[in-house]
Amino acid sequence: EADKAILIPSSGYFTTPHHPTFMLRIVPTTVPYPAYIQREPSLLNRSDWMRCGCPPYCPVKRATESYIQGTRWYTYDLFLEPTIAPYSYWMKIDVDIWLFRELNVNVIDEMINKRALVAHTGAIFNGGGCSNNLHQAILEYHNCSYEPISRQPQGRRQTICDDGRIVSAAQNWWKQDDGVYYTNFVVYSVHFFLDNDVMALSHYLNEYKDGFFRYRWTDQSLAHKVFGVFAGPDEDMFRLDWSHLRWKRGKYRSTAAFWHGKS
Repeated sequence: EADKAILIPSSGYFTTPHHPTFMLRIVPTTVPYPAYIQREPSLLNRSDWMRCGCPPYCPVKRATESYIQGTRWYTYDLFLEPTIAPYSYWMKIDVDIWLFRELNVNVIDEMINKRALVAHTGAIFNGGGCSNNLHQAILEYHNCSYEPISRQPQGRRQTICDDGRIVSAAQNWWKQDDGVYYTNFVVYSVHFFLDNDVMALSHYLNEYKDGFFRYRWTDQSLAHKVFGVFAGPDEDMFRLDWSHLRWKRGKYRSTAAFWHGKS
């Protein structure tokens, strides 16, 4: 009830007195630019930066700064929020998703029963350069020492780089960058993303110069790559595929429960 809501001091979050089933944030979030952009903001004016596409569904075009900043938030800064740690899972549903009937699955029960780290609702070819350099960046990370910088949370330990630590390194599904999970309707394990090593890698990729702003990486670009570093080697060991819930363009699905314009 509204009169029983509790404001968490200095956070902008309202919760109930009991363990909340949902949380409403009513203040804006500021995502700091990567250090290399802060040092050289003129990079954002380069016409060859922030461009990619996945024809025929997504024409090659230049993204906005706010779009890239928004998708970056889901890969690292979200997990610095003070209220996410008590939860086991988080769900992302984009505002342009249209749910036209109830889901025929209990998404959280299935995640728990199958010990899944991610449940996705479809896959897409993320071509046209939207993941350029990502594979190389991860290999570079695992072959060199990494020193956390000032935005790294206190207590995060330095990760010792070793390419043998990439669990799915030999798998074709992981070595390629362009076949990715849709992230407009997806469920993730909170504990996975809060892991020290996962946070360190995600932070490194957010600070990688030829990455998010150079090639317009998104949270969709990073998802299967980051999972494959720490889980696998078989994708089905950590993921659930709920593609049957998505209305497929030009193909009737009796199990479909939602529609998205790019599906």
